[in-house]
Amino acid sequence: MVARAMQAGLRIAEVPSFELPRRAGKSNLHSIRDGIRVLRTVLRDHRSGLSGRLVQSVRKGVQDGDRMGGTA
Repeated sequence: MVARAMQAGLRIAEVPSFELPRRAGKSNLHSIRDGIRVLRTVLRDHRSGLSGRLVQSVRKGVQDGDRMGGTA
């Protein structure tokens, strides 16, 4: 999510949270498998070639055109 937000030119802020100890069971995190999944997603988005800032500027241009009564 952070990588996509940065590509889209969005502002990122850290928000504090309070975590309670686990009451029962064990973690569902599988470091290697989940890490590979994240890496695959980052690489796929990188290969797509479209920068988030480009997409955001196109969207903004379309929205501005809608406000002005134009078509885009």
